[in-house]
Amino acid sequence: MLRIIRASPDIDSDVRHYASLIFMVADSLRLIAAINYARRANYVRSTDDSRRRNDIRIKKYNYSGKKGAPAIEETDAMEELITDYITDQKIPNVGAEANRQAIERYLVEKKGFRKQDIQVNAPIRMQIRDQAYRSYVDLVISMEGRKLMVIKCAPGSLGSREREIIAAARLLDVNQIPLALVSDGKSAILLDVANGRKVGEGMAAVPSRRELLNNFKEVALEPITGERREREKLIFRSYDSMNVNVVR
Repeated sequence: MLRIIRASPDIDSDVRHYASLIFMVADSLRLIAAINYARRANYVRSTDDSRRRNDIRIKKYNYSGKKGAPAIEETDAMEELITDYITDQKIPNVGAEANRQAIERYLVEKKGFRKQDIQVNAPIRMQIRDQAYRSYVDLVISMEGRKLMVIKCAPGSLGSREREIIAAARLLDVNQIPLALVSDGKSAILLDVANGRKVGEGMAAVPSRRELLNNFKEVALEPITGERREREKLIFRSYDSMNVNVVR
């Protein structure tokens, strides 16, 4: 007798999830290889004098100026330091930092956001079974006391970061945050957190301060609970743990 097995509606979602993970692993490996190559090349080219000039001792600093934000312990490093556009703090120019600076500047200078609307490295904490997991969301936009949009800053394939930032938007606050954005500073993908669907693409899709406030300040998404919440935690951790050059 032929038995008909009905596919779960979550199968397509799972396939997309694992495909995104594969692309993200590939991006991470390419990024690690590029960083290692650049460091080796810089070491070969450097003379003793230039190494002394570039041997910067990074002092302790609070990345976002907010309690609970990551602090970089004092250490010897050869990383270039830049000034964060939002916080005015000195930070290492590693990983996707150049992308984040481009996005921060675009939000303020092109979309009318105020610097105080934007939180850098918002802490996110969760309990997964018997283990605590903590990390940071690149940028969070809040106005009138409400978080309205979370942003993942990333080089490479933006599509492979969609699921990570949606999970973050569903877990960061008590209620789900309405919008999620993935951007490298030159392109962007805007996502509706409630259904996980893409609602815009390109930098023009990034909402302005007025648009975000007028259209979403009254939107209150229900919190996710139970098994669905536990699943979002696992999804976020699986992506976030592969990010390189981040402080946890």
